[in-house]
Amino acid sequence: MQAVEAAFSTNVPVESKTLVREANSSMGLAILKAISDEPSILIMRSAVSKGKSVEEICAETGVPLSTAYRKIGEMTASGLIFVERVKLTEVGKKHLVYRTAYSKVAIQCDQSNFVVESTPNAGVPDITYRLWQFARNHQER
Repeated sequence: MQAVEAAFSTNVPVESKTLVREANSSMGLAILKAISDEPSILIMRSAVSKGKSVEEICAETGVPLSTAYRKIGEMTASGLIFVERVKLTEVGKKHLVYRTAYSKVAIQCDQSNFVVESTPNAGVPDITYRLWQFARNHQER
């Protein structure tokens, strides 16, 4: 199999466990869709090492606010990004802080098959990751 360059990765220490999925699984398709879209790649790169609000992501990446909300909504629904915490401003306004579920994604391919490999983001709080993994495992069955 030939490796295709990962869409995003970081030097943040990662867990050694790599999840392997067929590309036609729901998560495999979500990853392929996200890495084929420039705004999604920029958003994932921004939120991989540290949780950020949509406004912080937009300021860092230059992605328009409406596009960022739409892409983050899609990626949250598919499990690529999750709400890490809720931050309250001084005036009481809520800001959701988003983080990627994976620190590294790679696609292996040959003439007949695509396999998506993903490494869980070690910066993700353990309980959040375990709950998310439980939900994903039961959803794909």
